[in-house]
Amino acid sequence: MNRPKRPRLFALLAFTCAVMGPMVLVGCVDGLAGRLPIPSSVGPKAEATGIGGLVVDETGKPLAGAQVVIRPALTTVAPLTTVAPLTAVAPLTTVAPYQIRRVQAESGNVETDGSGRFTLPTLVAGTYRFEAIVNAGRKGVTTAVTIPEQGGQSLEIPEIRVRPTGTLIGKVTAPDQPLVTDLTGVSVYLPGFQYSAFTDAQGNFRIDGIPEGTFDVVAEKDGLGLAVAANVLVQSRMATTLTRFELGQDTPVITRVSQATIGLGGTLEIEGKHFGATTGKPLSVFVGGQILPTSSVARLDDGRLRIVIPQTVTDGRIEVMVGTSRSNPVSVRLLARLLWPDDLDVVAVRTGTRITLPIQGFDVAGNLVTDLPVTWSVDTPVATRSADGRVEGLTPGAGTLHVTQGGLSASLPLVVIEATDRIIERIAGGGLTWSEAGPATQLSVSYPEGIVTTSAGDVLVAEGGASVIRQLTGKLLTTLTLSFPRIPATTLSKPVGLGLLMDGDLVVSDYDQHVLYRINPRTNEADLLAGAPGEAGLLDGKGATARFHYPADLAVGPDGRIAVADEYNHVIRVVERDGAVRTLAGTGEPGFVDGPGPDAAFNRPYDVAWGPDSTLYVADQYNHAVRKISPDGRVTTLVGTPETGGAPEVAAGGLSWPAGLLVDPDGDLWVSDYETGNVHVLDPMARTFRTVKTWTVLRDGTQAFLAQRKLSGPNQLAMDAGGVLYVTEYSSGHVTRLR
Repeated sequence: MNRPKRPRLFALLAFTCAVMGPMVLVGCVDGLAGRLPIPSSVGPKAEATGIGGLVVDETGKPLAGAQVVIRPALTTVAPLTTVAPLTAVAPLTTVAPYQIRRVQAESGNVETDGSGRFTLPTLVAGTYRFEAIVNAGRKGVTTAVTIPEQGGQSLEIPEIRVRPTGTLIGKVTAPDQPLVTDLTGVSVYLPGFQYSAFTDAQGNFRIDGIPEGTFDVVAEKDGLGLAVAANVLVQSRMATTLTRFELGQDTPVITRVSQATIGLGGTLEIEGKHFGATTGKPLSVFVGGQILPTSSVARLDDGRLRIVIPQTVTDGRIEVMVGTSRSNPVSVRLLARLLWPDDLDVVAVRTGTRITLPIQGFDVAGNLVTDLPVTWSVDTPVATRSADGRVEGLTPGAGTLHVTQGGLSASLPLVVIEATDRIIERIAGGGLTWSEAGPATQLSVSYPEGIVTTSAGDVLVAEGGASVIRQLTGKLLTTLTLSFPRIPATTLSKPVGLGLLMDGDLVVSDYDQHVLYRINPRTNEADLLAGAPGEAGLLDGKGATARFHYPADLAVGPDGRIAVADEYNHVIRVVERDGAVRTLAGTGEPGFVDGPGPDAAFNRPYDVAWGPDSTLYVADQYNHAVRKISPDGRVTTLVGTPETGGAPEVAAGGLSWPAGLLVDPDGDLWVSDYETGNVHVLDPMARTFRTVKTWTVLRDGTQAFLAQRKLSGPNQLAMDAGGVLYVTEYSSGHVTRLR
């Protein structure tokens, strides 16, 4: 709100009032009403006709002869300092003498008739408050009333109820000017009304004769600044005290911005104080030294601005200038470009699942920025943006996924697949060269076998073709450097099976050396757990007295026992917690026989997996079957036969060469089929069997799309705490995540 300079006559009147006593009474306000401007809301517009209303007393009885005064409703006032606490402290028994100045509006003021009614023949469309005055101590006022452009229609304004007036008292302070001790002459007034006063030397003021209602209160003095209290309630017969009313200099101050990082072209909100909405002083905003056009700046109120960051700036330093006063600078990081994760050409999500993609970007200085706050949107009903900001698949189909940050945006194709399907994602292997360490997908992996996930989120892989154990941490693939201090002249030959013990140690089956090793991951020292290096056989016993013949994969049970698929002995072995090795099932000769453990027969079993009830499942590879060993030692066949290479429940292609097994937390059994490239899920209780549909991303020029693909020699399986499945693809040399 721009208020004009006070005329000299007004200054003289103010001085005259000030010398009348330490507290200026509102009887001196007759000359003050004209200094408030009429806001633009009551500028030339269409006229409304037939405006009327009713004035009543406290009991609801109509009042005749009441003067109705039209006040412009000034709605642009906003607090610049702390809003003062308000308390009604004392009833009023007397009312100071008060001279009423009748301010004539464009259509004039009116008196109520014998029935308490008044009529205004015409009034310019705008927003007003209507004040009814009986005498200095009895008044009433409406809240803001909007007079529309009615074109001849009539309008009834709210009833005006006249009550005894109230008083506003308070104290003005100037905390920004600690050297100022004399606060005489601070102007305190109610914008839009004639009620005002000047303070005494201590900053005290009193305004009497105010009708009951809610008002904005302004205090100001040149050199000391401005204070505004919004929505101050004055009550009938009461004195309302404004206990804290602080003048403040109008130097703009920035306290915070809505985003510390924002893309070029984005919208940013600035919070602070003294942004000039009340004073109406000119506003300028600078970003990187560049002044923003007025179309890019919105002054919301005295404490908030909204700006649009230009596309051309290269510096995030922001300053606000009000009049000739410049604010403190603040800086934001400006983004120039958004980046999708490496090698991501299409986004795939399963129905009922939610994903978050780690969006990165480059700032205007060319620095990489990670962990960006972004907004996701989807242009198709197959997916939606969930309440936690992730993308949630709803129904199978395709669309486009959009991400925005400030004025930047990026898009990728989106495909939603069935909840039971999986996306093939290569996380290691497939490179052209072998190295002990490097980017996982740029290195080659030779004949990956066993795989486990750790509580830290790492993935360990037995790389049989390179005689090493690999560790995948994020996107980095490294090699464990093992030592055998208590087994001279020993190295890994062909690691196949991996398992994690309850204490965190790693168990490895060395297929070609016919032994099991135990590795301390803190020192990478390996000790012999069972078997004798280089000596094949079938012999139960403890530690080095036991013998294996090409031990394949293994599984650590919930009780710490280790089950081993002893492939060329055609038996299933168990290593007890004390290190003793015993044969659980199998005769030592190939065959396909169910029954008690010692009578049952297997044909080159390759993997084992413990169930939640200590049931043990066996991938009986050359029998093309999945077998079950109950806790009592009895062997039964769940699915598959040597003759058919499958079972009626199995989809086309059958169960050909079961290689890897995994029991998930729900008790379902996952089976990798090396020959067909499929992964199956078997419910051991219901004996239902389904094949998981797997998809991969294919590229056609610049376009990417999702297509079905089987795995290349799927071998061993692992699952992390989040339910993500990991597979070693023996034929292709890939380590794969199925998500």
